[in-house]
Amino acid sequence: MSYQWQAAPRAPVETIDGAAPMRRCGLAALRRLAPELILLAVAGAAAVRTTDPDLWGHIRFGQEMLARRSLLSHDPYSYSALGHAWRDHEWLTEVVMALGYEHFGVIGIKLWKLTCSAAVLLLLALGVAETAAPARLQLALLAIVAVAMAPFMQFRPQLFSFVIFAAVLAVFARHNYRGHAPLWVVIPLMALWANLHGGFLIGIVTLWVYAGVGLVENAIWNRTARFDLLLLAVCGTLATVVTPYGRDTWVPVVNALKNPLTRSIIDDWKPPVTLITGVGRPNYGFIFFCLYAFGLIAALALTLGLTRVRGDLPLVAIALVMAGGAWAAVRNLPLAAIACAAPVARHAAILQQRKQREWDPPTEGVVSSATRCALAFLVLALAVGRESLFSKLLPTDSPYPSGPVEFMRRHGLHGNVLCHFGWGEYLIWHLAPSSKVFIDGRYDTVYPLSVIEDYVKFHYAKPGADRVLYSYPHDFVLIPVDTLPYGLMEKSPGWKLVYRDRDCALFAREGSRAATLPGIPVISSAGSARYFP
Repeated sequence: MSYQWQAAPRAPVETIDGAAPMRRCGLAALRRLAPELILLAVAGAAAVRTTDPDLWGHIRFGQEMLARRSLLSHDPYSYSALGHAWRDHEWLTEVVMALGYEHFGVIGIKLWKLTCSAAVLLLLALGVAETAAPARLQLALLAIVAVAMAPFMQFRPQLFSFVIFAAVLAVFARHNYRGHAPLWVVIPLMALWANLHGGFLIGIVTLWVYAGVGLVENAIWNRTARFDLLLLAVCGTLATVVTPYGRDTWVPVVNALKNPLTRSIIDDWKPPVTLITGVGRPNYGFIFFCLYAFGLIAALALTLGLTRVRGDLPLVAIALVMAGGAWAAVRNLPLAAIACAAPVARHAAILQQRKQREWDPPTEGVVSSATRCALAFLVLALAVGRESLFSKLLPTDSPYPSGPVEFMRRHGLHGNVLCHFGWGEYLIWHLAPSSKVFIDGRYDTVYPLSVIEDYVKFHYAKPGADRVLYSYPHDFVLIPVDTLPYGLMEKSPGWKLVYRDRDCALFAREGSRAATLPGIPVISSAGSARYFP
């Protein structure tokens, strides 16, 4: 049997090829079916509780803004870009994080992360519910997206990008499948997004794809031209300049995209293939999570090819654009998973309906009482324990140089520190303002391209790395052991090892007070601290 391309009616009931109508199964039905499964999906998305390299900086910058009651418009933390203009497009998130930490400590930022995780899943459920897919299918997709997003739900401003992206797609899903929705909500959402995270650029792309494809689709099949969506895209784009920085909010975002060095420094910006293969053994843990995200993309392609039904081409186009973004950069994988959920739900439901020729989605009995109890117990287990939601312990994502920091404090040492990129904001938290860093995770929001280029030369021990050591006023060099820079430092004249442990090494200039301390170099068998802060 062959099926022709056809427009699915944007109404509460859809009928395809004479099959029984597909009833909408909204959030109320999902609550009746399996609230524990929804709760489990939220807990799963928030289950990964480790620090991000920039966590220390985000909280410290927010604390500084709260103390000053003003933004930090110029950099006070580095010596390579001291006084340089700082366009902090994540300022509002940092204030939120600082407030949570100051009032509730580590538990406060854990609750903030859980709230964002819950918001993403619930907004996603709202959007998927508009497809009229069976509840079982909706729940399965929520679970798949939760797993795909889990490693990316970190303590970072990007959480708000996931929340607002899911909110925008929920509005568009309602508009697409019902024919009406409060589209005006998208405009203040875009303004808010631009003050929370640089991912607002994804929102602009989403607006224009939805408006452009919707306009073309309407012109071809309905023979009319509606420009309301284009007006929405224009207003939503203009809303992103409603920030303390105005048009300059765009500068660091555009710089990050244009900077050819971004993918060599920041793992988030590397293609998934690069991290999957890695150096040496493949990263099997990362492959596991990638399978879910790319599985959704494959499911979208498969169901589209088999159904050949239109009616949600704007949402499909958004999903395909996000899928392309996921192939280009790891940071886009969760966005692709979110965008694919609704189109996959709709087209998979159409396939299932055609196969059965009638569909009466169940209202009860998705899980048994015993299963409900087991799931509830698992959620409870995630909430208690040594490193759980209500624990004051927050494990670090990797070793941080607590040993050298304590060494410097004990001996009253301070100065300019050329450090590993991912350690910059850890040092700002522990050593500022008496010590300053060469570079940190603020990257394009503060540092000129020349500084970034010099750091890359040093980090990879490229030609010119030795020049970097002598052309800036470094007082210390703090780097991981067993790395290319460590070998470079051992051979560099004018530098002396003063501290080393299992994870890191601290070098000081010969003749400095640090280099003349008795008993140096201090060789410690201890490892770095494994808990924030």
